[in-house]
Parts: sequence; C-alpha cells; structure tokens
Amino acid sequence: MRTETQPATTSRYRDAAIEIGNHLVAGATAETFGVTWTGDDLIGTDENSTSVVHGPVGPDLYGGAAGIAWFLGHLARATASQVYADVARDALVFSLSAARRELCPTNLSLYSGATGIALAAAEVANALDDVDLRCEAFALARDIADAIIAGAIIEMDDLLGGLAGVGIGLLALHRMSGDSRHLDATRLACEQLVARRSRSWWGDSWPDHEGQPGLCGLGHGASGIGLVLAEAAWLTGDASLLDAAHAAFTYERGHFARERSAWPDLRKPESPGWTTAWCHGALGIGAVRLRLHEATGEDWALAEASAALLAGRALAVNAGRDAAQGIAHDATLCHGLGGVTELILLASEILNLPEHQQAARRLADLCLKIRALNGGKWTTGLAGCTDVPGLFIGIAGIGVTMLRVDNPAAIGSPMLPGRPAITAKL
Repeated sequence: MRTETQPATTSRYRDAAIEIGNHLVAGATAETFGVTWTGDDLIGTDENSTSVVHGPVGPDLYGGAAGIAWFLGHLARATASQVYADVARDALVFSLSAARRELCPTNLSLYSGATGIALAAAEVANALDDVDLRCEAFALARDIADAIIAGAIIEMDDLLGGLAGVGIGLLALHRMSGDSRHLDATRLACEQLVARRSRSWWGDSWPDHEGQPGLCGLGHGASGIGLVLAEAAWLTGDASLLDAAHAAFTYERGHFARERSAWPDLRKPESPGWTTAWCHGALGIGAVRLRLHEATGEDWALAEASAALLAGRALAVNAGRDAAQGIAHDATLCHGLGGVTELILLASEILNLPEHQQAARRLADLCLKIRALNGGKWTTGLAGCTDVPGLFIGIAGIGVTMLRVDNPAAIGSPMLPGRPAITAKL
C-alpha cells in the first residue's frame, strides 16, 4: 500500500482529482507482474437476480488497470508526482503482460482488450517520457497489427468491443509511431466493416443480430463505426471510406427525434428507449459530430452536435433538480454526468467558446455536490456498487473529468480515444 500527499491547490477540481489519485494509489495491490486493483461488479441477468460481487478488475481500458493507469500517468505529469508515475507504470506492466499472454482474435478490442492497453501505455509513456514503456506499447501494437494483417477474424463491429475500436486505436498509434503496419491493419479493418454493413436507402448500419436494427451511438452503434471510417479516410485519402462514414451518419440522422432532441436506444426496437450516454445516444453521437466539425468545418455536424448538447443539458438539469431533493445521480463517464461534462468540454475545445468551459465547471460543481449528498463517496455507473475504480464507470474517469475541467491540456478526452489533448501550457 502506498500513500501520496500534495500541497494545497487553488482549484477544487484539481483537489478532487488528486484525492481520487491518492485513493487509487492506496488501493493498488501487487501482482506477479506489476499492480492492479479490486472493485465491485454486478452479476445477474435482470434487476431481480442482480447482485454485487467484489474481485480483481481486469487489465483493460474500460474498467480495468489500463484505464486507471491512464488517469494516474497524466495526473503524475500534471502534479510532478513520482508516486503516481510509479503506480501508473506498474499497472501498465500488469496490463501489458496480460495482453501478451492472452493475445488472440477475441481479445484485440479497444476497450476490453489489447488495443486499448497498447494505446494507454503509449500515451502514458509520452506523458512521462518513459522510453521503455513506449517500446513495450509499440511492440504490443505491432503484434495486434500483424494479427489483423494475418487474417484475424474479429466478429464484432463496434467501437467498444469490435473492429471499429481496433481501427481507431491503431490509427492513434500510427500517428504516434509512424509505423505503416498500423495503418495497413486499419485499412483492412475498415474494408471488413464496409463489407459487413447493412445497406438501405436511409443509410448504412451494422446489426448485431439478424432481424434487429443496427444501433445508434458511439460505443455500440453507427457513430463509432463511422468515426473510424472517417478518420481513416482523412488520413489515407480513400473517398470510398468517407462515403461509407457518411452513410453511417445518415442512418443515425434518420432516427433522430427532433421533439426529444435525442436518438433512440434500439436494443429493444419494439419499445426503444432514449438513453443519453456515451455508449448509446446523444453524448457519444455529439462527441463524434464535434470531431467531424473540427476536421471538416461542416455545418450539419455542428447542428447535430448542438442537438446532442441540448440533450446533455436536459440530463444535467434533471440531475440538478434531483440533487435539490437529495437524490444522487451517477457522476461517471459512460452514462453519467461525467459524459455530459466531457461533451461540453469538447465543445469548449473545438468551438473555442468560453461559455462551454463555464458550463462544464458548473456541472463539475454539481458532481461535487452529489458526492457530498452521497456521504462523501462518488456515485458510480453500477447501481448499488460503492467501490468501482475504473475509467468509464468508476472513479478514475471522474478523476479524468475533474483534471480536464481544471486544465483541458492535462489529458485528452476519453470520449474520443486517440484524440490528443489540446495544446496549452500546463
């Protein structure tokens, strides 16, 4: 067990990030290779059978050691803390070792597999100027690219667990390393995605099951797949990939409900929900549209991003009303207020509007208020769980948001993997 202290600061957001960092450092547990954490999780098939269990987190980016290390590594740079840096490195040693041992087509994904681990390690290596860690990260990235080039079959298509995420991760790693194999593998992944799409006059989608519609959203739907196709097209000049990306965005536009300022959650098409989250719905879709506007200046992307911002604002207003009644909302990235805050921060960065930065800080203040309502504990993305250390549904992600609210240049947005932090003086 390790401890860390920092001098008092003038920012409550930075203080909150440091407090989370200290908690994570204290909770790190030694493994044969490096360190990891334990945490709560939910098991069961429905609300009536779900129960809370406690055990080791995995090595992955979404909820495991790599995502926690990604936060701690950048917090180390922002605070000049050697302790945070050491724990981040040790956690990435654990994750990289696990990824190498388990490298196979079913474990290559961005958020639950090797690609996310390689990307997290490379970005932390850059933040800490760690040559050895950088070499380990790019060695794993080469193995992933070689597996794709050799014909590895990844059955899923989406950003979170499938081909799209592998492509996005390898594109980011290519930008850092210049290794042509990463780009070659991304081209192959994109070609497979284009070949596997379901075409219709209202756009293209990627249904998971026969007879069910393709989903909308960044984590599991058309936005995540469209994003990698667009990013690859911009980098390679392949117009056919850009056409496929626009067909994915057209599909989502056809599902937009103007009266709700929202996109449907089509996992149950007979009775669709209206989730406002990173994984499904407006928050992730809005992040992709902001990225499209950043890259192309197209007005339609800005209009759809504005609709997503309105949906996020409605979620924040409801959370504020509930907080006034003593009800504490989830503050995490995937489907909580952290995702709303991140979308607004992205708008501030890309559109250069200080009003968005001010709005993000008001939301961060609401999250701090909710923590106080919850007895000084952060609310997480797993109902009934109190110890969730990970990035997207746990406190590491809340730490990222607080660090970015204090200084967006300290770390890139987790909503758009591989997009670097804005250039500004730390």
